[in-house]
Amino acid sequence: MARATILRAALLLVYSAAAFPAVAGHESPFYPSFYPQEIRVETVAPEAAAAALRKGSLHAYVGADPFGGGSLPAEVRAVESLEGFLVAIPGPSARTPEARCAAAARAAAGVSGPGRHPHPYAVTPYHADYLVHADLAAAAAAAVRRAPAAAPADARVEVVRLDDLVAEDRAAAAGFPGPPWLKAGWFHAYRLQADALADPAARRRVDEMAARLMAGEPRDAAERATLERSLVTALAAGCERAVVGYVTRREPYGAEYSEGIENVAFDSQSGLGSAVFLRTAKLKDFPWNGWLRLGVSTPPAAAWNPVGGFTDPAGRLIWAAVGDPALIPDPYGGGWSPNRVVVEAWQADPGPVPAGAAVGEPGTPAVARVRYRALASLFHDGSRMTQADLIAPYLYAARWGVAPLARDRLAGLDVARVDRKTVQLAPDMALAYDVFVVDVYLRRLAGGRDESAAVAPPWSSVPWHVLALMDEAVARGLGTLSGIDLVRDQRVKQVLAGLVDRFAAEGHVPEPLRGRVTADEARARWAALRRFFRQHGHLLAANGPYLLDRWTADSAVLQVFRDLSYPLGVGTFDRFALPRRAFVSGVEAKGDRLEVSAEVERVFRYQRTYELIREPFGSAASADQITKDTLVARYVALGAEGRVLAVGEAAEPEGNRFGIDLGGLPARAVAVALVLNGNTMDPDVRVVPWTR
Repeated sequence: MARATILRAALLLVYSAAAFPAVAGHESPFYPSFYPQEIRVETVAPEAAAAALRKGSLHAYVGADPFGGGSLPAEVRAVESLEGFLVAIPGPSARTPEARCAAAARAAAGVSGPGRHPHPYAVTPYHADYLVHADLAAAAAAAVRRAPAAAPADARVEVVRLDDLVAEDRAAAAGFPGPPWLKAGWFHAYRLQADALADPAARRRVDEMAARLMAGEPRDAAERATLERSLVTALAAGCERAVVGYVTRREPYGAEYSEGIENVAFDSQSGLGSAVFLRTAKLKDFPWNGWLRLGVSTPPAAAWNPVGGFTDPAGRLIWAAVGDPALIPDPYGGGWSPNRVVVEAWQADPGPVPAGAAVGEPGTPAVARVRYRALASLFHDGSRMTQADLIAPYLYAARWGVAPLARDRLAGLDVARVDRKTVQLAPDMALAYDVFVVDVYLRRLAGGRDESAAVAPPWSSVPWHVLALMDEAVARGLGTLSGIDLVRDQRVKQVLAGLVDRFAAEGHVPEPLRGRVTADEARARWAALRRFFRQHGHLLAANGPYLLDRWTADSAVLQVFRDLSYPLGVGTFDRFALPRRAFVSGVEAKGDRLEVSAEVERVFRYQRTYELIREPFGSAASADQITKDTLVARYVALGAEGRVLAVGEAAEPEGNRFGIDLGGLPARAVAVALVLNGNTMDPDVRVVPWTR
């Protein structure tokens, strides 16, 4: 079998297993972790970043545009993502809803400038739920165009950054992800506008609608879509904080033939400051390895710890490499993609939490059971992941009062078994992997099945003894959960290093884990962390693809963790590189059926460069395409008073045409968009009148 074929096969297999190596005596064709061998994140002033990108000495500038929205140099490309919202704040003379809305319309008409987009509706094309709101967004834009030119202008326009809007929601909390709807437009609208509502009755109404969405009360997708539309409409009704547009960030990266980077993936809302970017980008001169240099505009200021730290842009980027989440946000969608945890099965009404469950009270009623496969590996300090590491985040979340959504929904957790998987790379070469099969019981749902599965996956980015050390630091008054720094605070490290020495000698088992960890196991864990501290000078042992090697006040250097126990490897996330779009080239009504014609972008590569070509779907794919594209036609059927009658998709085209059967629905309009490989970013939406 050819080397490249073996590598691709290994990547597919290890994605569904976890690792401890049993490798024969020659080089493995599987390369764990991701492309660069070293990542340097450093603070660079914008003018210096622009010069370094031109020279090729800086590979990307994360979070900002050093070129100020102007034209890019020939060897520089850029990605664009949602940075925030433009909102109109009414002045003192705009006292009534009518006056406030008129002032906002006037402000919306004046939106301009690099990265500023007129859009008087809170759900934008960078939200995966935009299709549900597309007709309302178009109606809001038409109302602005109709507004009298002499309308009052007593409103100022402010930028509300998305990072600030959802900072508390996505802060790391004992390893849990943020809420499942973290990227949803309706949720951003709620966070943006609810606090500005002056009428207590209006505030109660929107709070109730948001609570129903978060509790998964709507019976089906159509009812849920109607509720989302009603919520966003109610939030905007009084124009207390009217959305008049949105702001996109442009982040440049070097694409020079030999010294640039390629294979760039990003997130529709966090751009290059995301886990997927670090897991795909590779230097053009290296098939793997190489030194990736990234610039940020402001130095890291937040504490470096895995519970409440890494909350600023530089810190989030560093933690995205050092830590490894259970799931990562879909880069170009609104859901979640598996990283170290895979959802295997879902069961409604499973009965109560069973006896012997690792977490929760046996007998507690549950409305659902989610079965996960958790892909284990060694931590950076050499500790082997055990059941205690999987359950520690649940125990400490309850102890600390963090991760309220997970605590509210969780009924119990049971480790069903540990599977041993072997990946045979060659006749005399195999990797053996441990996979934890874990059942999580939910007492309440959170939206639909996919959303509920993302609430409390069984995972931890750090070993249990690091969580215990954080707990000890708080108990000794060394700081808060968000303020303790395990890397840069010498006083904290000195105290905690002394505790590690003592705990290693005692075989100390922290109170939440007593009866779950033996003294000998604890002694080995603390000894491993002591060795790690002596070698690396910090206590941030995690299980991500990179470990923190050295740092200054304005930089951090991360070294790749190419340990064969790491279950993901070079190429795992390549499907997210170079997101491509699909376009509606035509819509035709035939009886009770809509026929939608599709065009898609194809990637044509020329050595180390590429070009996007738009062509009808179903045309011959480029020679280097490895996997078949997935294209679906999504639709929203709209009835009287904006009520959603149906939400669905057609997934089996005939040639380049999709058939959408409306089955005699009393629809007045149908909104249609095409989604290529899950990319819902900036969709080509058609709202078609329907008179059948």
